[in-house]
Parts: sequence; C-alpha cells; structure tokens
Amino acid sequence: MIIELTRLPIKLGPVLPLLAALVLLTSCAPPPDETGPTPETSLNADTVARYASTTPFQAHAARVILDNDAAFASKLALVENAQSSIDMLYFVFHEDYSSATLAQALLDAADRGVEVRLLIDYSTNYPHLDFFTMLERQASDGPGSLSVRFYNRPSARMIQDAAYMTVGCSDSLESSAEACDQRKLDFIAQAFTGASVGAAEESAKTSDPANLNLAGSGLFLSGLYAGHYDTMALAVTKGQDLDLDGLKQSAQSSSQSSESLTNLALIYWRSQHGPVLTRVANKLKLAVAYVLYSSKIEELRDALSSLLPIQNLDQRDWRDWEFQTDYLHQKLLLVDGERFQLGGRNIGDSYHMGPNVLLEGVAFFSDTDLYVELDKQHGQEIRQVFDRLWGFKQMVATTDDIRQHAPNDFVANRETFDAAGTSCESVPEARVEACVETTYGTNALPLSEREDALEEEMTHLAAEYRANYEPISAADAVPAIDVDAGATLAYIENVPFDKNLAPAEMTRLYGASGLDEAASGKYLHHLWRRALTHTCSAASAEAPQRVILINPYFLPPATLLRAAGWMIDGTLDCQHVTVQILTNSVEVSDFKILNPIAHVGLKALTEFYQLHEDESRRARFEFFEYRNHPTIPNFTLHSKVSILGDDLIIGSANIDARSYMMDSNNGLLIRGASQLRDRYIAFIDAQLADPQLVTELGSYLSETSRPNIAAQKLVQLRDQVSASQLVGMLSPDQMSSLDTVLAKLLDQVYELTDAVLRGDEDAIDRYNRLFKLL
Repeated sequence: MIIELTRLPIKLGPVLPLLAALVLLTSCAPPPDETGPTPETSLNADTVARYASTTPFQAHAARVILDNDAAFASKLALVENAQSSIDMLYFVFHEDYSSATLAQALLDAADRGVEVRLLIDYSTNYPHLDFFTMLERQASDGPGSLSVRFYNRPSARMIQDAAYMTVGCSDSLESSAEACDQRKLDFIAQAFTGASVGAAEESAKTSDPANLNLAGSGLFLSGLYAGHYDTMALAVTKGQDLDLDGLKQSAQSSSQSSESLTNLALIYWRSQHGPVLTRVANKLKLAVAYVLYSSKIEELRDALSSLLPIQNLDQRDWRDWEFQTDYLHQKLLLVDGERFQLGGRNIGDSYHMGPNVLLEGVAFFSDTDLYVELDKQHGQEIRQVFDRLWGFKQMVATTDDIRQHAPNDFVANRETFDAAGTSCESVPEARVEACVETTYGTNALPLSEREDALEEEMTHLAAEYRANYEPISAADAVPAIDVDAGATLAYIENVPFDKNLAPAEMTRLYGASGLDEAASGKYLHHLWRRALTHTCSAASAEAPQRVILINPYFLPPATLLRAAGWMIDGTLDCQHVTVQILTNSVEVSDFKILNPIAHVGLKALTEFYQLHEDESRRARFEFFEYRNHPTIPNFTLHSKVSILGDDLIIGSANIDARSYMMDSNNGLLIRGASQLRDRYIAFIDAQLADPQLVTELGSYLSETSRPNIAAQKLVQLRDQVSASQLVGMLSPDQMSSLDTVLAKLLDQVYELTDAVLRGDEDAIDRYNRLFKLL
C-alpha cells in the first residue's frame, strides 16, 4: 500500500481530517478588514540569503530529472559511489522492489565504511520499525554504520497522558474520581522527576524521562502510531485494572516477553467482542480525531473528559497532540557533502518506476527531482542543516528510544493473533481460548525472527527488481533538463525552530500565525510568497512574467491566497503577469476528498477575480487539471514545481495549508536559469496543449453558479464519506444530517477563502487552522 495515498498514518485515511473540519465549523466570517500589511514585492540577493538555510551557491553541475527511472538510477548511483557519508531525509520509505534495492545499496555502502544516516517521519514509518532496526542490525558489524532516526516523536506530555489513561486506582483507597486523578498525577510526576516509583516502573525507566514506558503508555502509543485503535483501547481497559500500589510494589518486568505477549493477546481476545472494548475504541477514534485536528478546547474536553485528568483541562497545552502528525515531508539524499538530490519523490516504486507489471495496481507518480553537484564548502553547509534536524532531540527519536517508549511487539504480531483467531473458529466454544493461547504463543515472533524475515524479503524483492524490471528505454524517457551554468541556487526549508539559533537554544515551534511566515520557521513559504509577488514588480509590457504552479493539490495556505488577492485587487500592479495553476482532477488525484473542497475555494477565487474585472492592474489567472492519462494506468501528478517569472522553486512542499502549518519541507530556489525555465515551460506547454491529458478548468469555474458547484461537490463529498470508515464512527442521527454538515463545510470553505482574499486578517489564522490537515 502506498502510505502517502492516505496522507495520514492511521487507517481511517483521508476522511479523518474531514471529521475534524466538521467539528471546527463556526459562524460565517465577519466583514473583511480592508487594511493590512503592505506586501513585499522585492526579492533581492540579500533577502534570499537572509531566509535561505545555506549561503546561496553556484553548482558545478545540476539537472532537473523528470523521468522516474532516471531519478532512481541517479539515487542508486549516488549511494553506490559514496565514499564517506550518506545523509537522507524522507517522508516515506517503502518496503517494495526499488526500495529494497536501494536499502541493499545502503548496507553495501556501510560495509565499505560509509556513515549512513536516515531521518524519516515517525507517524508514517512507525509501522515499519522492524525493517529499519533490521537495517541497523545488518550494518552493525561492518566498518561503517547505518543509523535511523524518526522525526516528531511523542513528547513527554503525550507519554504522561498515555500513562494517565492506562493506569487505575484501587477502589478501596479512593472515594472519588478527583482523588484518583490526583493520585495518578502524583505517581506520573514522580516517575518523570526520578522519584522512587517501585520496582516494576523502575525497570521501565531510562536516563531520559522522555522514553518512559509507564503503566500501559507504551502499548497505547504503539496502537496510536500503528493505527490500531483497538490496541489503544486494550491499553486503557487493561490499565484500569492496574493498582498503583501494586505497580509500586511489584517487581514484574514491563518488557514484552513472549509470555507477557501471549497474556496480553488473551486479554485482548476476551474483551475483543465485549461492549467495553468496543465503546472505548470508538471513543478513542473520535477523541484522537478531536485532539489532533481541533483547536477548540471545549471539543477536546468533551471528547477526552473521561480519559484524561478532569482537572485544569481549560489550561492545558494541547499543541503536542494537535501537531502529532507534523510530518517530516522533506526529501533529500546528500552524499559526501558534495552531491545531492531533492524534490518530490519519496522512496518507493510509485516514484521510481515506469509503467510495468511490478507496478500493476499501484499509483504512478509523475514527479520532479533536482540533482546537484557543488563545492565542499556549500555541501558542508547543507550537511550542517541536516545535523540540526538529526540532533533535534525534542522531536527526534532513535530506534532504541522508540522501543522503550512505544515498543511494537504486540502490534507487530497482530496478523499472527488474527490468524490464530481464524484457525480456532471451528473449535468448540469451551476450547477456543485455549486454542488461541496455544496457536498465538507458538507462532508470535520475537524481534530477531521478525527482522530475519524482513531481511529475507528485502533480498527477494531486490533480486526480483534486478532480474525482472526493465526501465523505460532512453528514447521513450522524458529527458532531463540541465540547469544553466552560473545559475544561483539557494537551499530553503520550513523547519520547526528558529534556524538562526544555536542548536542548544532551539525549541519547537508549532504552526504559524498571520502573514509573518519566517517568525514560525516557514522560510520556504516566505520566499515562495515573495517570489510570487516579485513577478509583478519585475513585469512590464516589454517583458511580461509568467507564473506556473504545478502541484498535486491546490488548497493554498492563507498567506499564498492573500498574495493572490493582492495580485487581483489592484494592490499590486500585476497587469503583465499571467498565473497558471496545474493540478490533479478528482479522477487522478491520490487524495480525492480534497478536490471538491478545493473546487469550492477556486470558485471563490474566480468570483473575486470577476469582481475586479475592471481592474487594469490585476494579473490573469488560468486553471488546469490533469485527466486520466491516455497510456499510463494510475497516473497522478506528484511534482512540486513553481515557475515564478525568472525564478523557479523545486522541492517537497504542496500548495495546501498542511504543508505550511504542519510539515517540515525543503527545496531549491533557482535564479538566473533562463534556459532551464524556457525548456521546462516548453515541457509544460506541450501538456497544456494536449486535451487528452489536461483539461481547462477556468470556464467551468466562471460559468457554473456557486449553488450548482456546491451541489455537485456535495455529492462528491458524500460519496467519499459513504465509502469510508467514517460511516461506522457516526451515529444514525449524525448520518441523517450528514448533507447539512457537509454543505456547511463547503460554505465555510467559500466564505473563508473570500475573506482571506478581501484582506480579513482574522480569517487568515482561521483558514489555516481549519484546513491544516487537508
């Protein structure tokens, strides 16, 4: 399964953010405030240097890679020719054919003495923890090394909350819920401050309190990151039977031995079909949705009042939960501090293969990467930027850390447990439990055996790739485009800290507020907006400017949307600028629930544009979407490329509020590359001119009334919801009012988009917070 297709690390997939949006709906936007900050339109070298993560540089050689096979061949060559170091940042690292081939190459590099460091997203890759520890184990005996770390680990607050939810009080000692709350809070506080908490919990303690596995916190977090809500519910229901005094006095180890796993499986079996577990599991689904995706404290209180401390809920800081899915969305492969590749491609067959039998039934991502060779000084600067993320302990965990605070032994054996249940279905009822215990106890695998199986599978997949995969012929491949000699490149990022601080002084930043992107670490988006508005000041009748935004999703963050408003309403003189937007249609999108919402936002943008049709200073806006590809099955756009007049940005950021508010992203701002720009525009123009591949959307948006568009998009949204697991989470009354709620959501999209375009500063933050998970 392509994990990024869901854009969420949980099995509810793309409908869970929609649930969050539904609970966030508020009243209509207030009248707009037409006053606001004066937009910056300059983008000089000093501005770029100030907000870039490294000193701008000129490459020894660079090329834009459009073909999937060529992109993988380039990555593989980088790894195979590495001499001293390999540094990697990736959102997704799959266990498939091409990924296995690359993983083997990484192990071979470590065996040559190369230091390999891989930083990946925690939420997306936790289900594959065993695979990454297998890679570390395989490289442990060689002259080099291979280390894996996970970005956006559960915070100490989240571990404390998980411990609270998974431990009970002795009924004989406590006469009230409030007294129990306080006793549990005291117990957790002692554990985190190093006070004596008894033999059982002492065995789970580490030198770092952030890695405590207290009561059932480890099982709860494992269920959360594996997307197993029933495992979370098991941790809660099992934990409520734990006596605090018993925990303090018991010497029982908290490690997940084979015997304890079997006992845990039996507890789960006994409660799996019972109303308590089901009720708690459903409550957790909704509670986690509210916590992760709501900014309203009253919603959180209503959802979690029976699970978290009832005291001081109004005062607690929810940001760690709200930004729990703050992804590492960067893509970078840096070798020896002298060569690197970045762009939109993750590690997976969909990004690294052309159409073929091995890719059958899997999405084919049309993407863009940039390969660069540079001098040692600037390469080391990028390596230092990598070091900042790699060493950001507040958000980054080693695999050893994870096995302490969220051990995965139970969730990793869930298939074995399910198989045991299936195999015992025909056994007489009185013997079912014994059958499950015996079958599961016999077949549940310890870590070493799970890693052995993964190593064998990796070897098989890599051999299959090398033996049976045929890359597309050079004649049929999309050719790479060289970057002009003398072009200036700037490495730019969104990061969760102030890049100007020393590493020891950096603390986590959450989200963003207003139009000051850089104050929240959103340096990439700041330069993106500045480059967009700069096209207006650079354009003239003799030298018109063209903006082409190529991106798989288009529900822009409020900062970019506000810039579009300036370009339309006459705030900026953009009469010689044409803006073209090329994105996926609902037919080809890998995140279909976004399209009907995005279309309503585009309708608001179109009507704002029509409102200013007499404005001589406005830019021209055009909208296009990819259709089903005539020859490539499962085609979908995944490139993140912006042509901004004379400048280009190629990177990992999507044009949506999530990439702005939630995720860490990176890219390159390229200046002075007119030949690259012209060749890339010619490549895009050929696609825009092909009616079998691209359809013009502007006519539909301008000629179809808002009520008709809303009605059509309501049908699409309802179909998406009806086909999802969200149906099982809603009561019959909620389902009967679903159309009303979805219609209100679409109205909110239109009204907030319109308010941002008109200059309502309050709407900027409301818009971004509402849509940050879409």
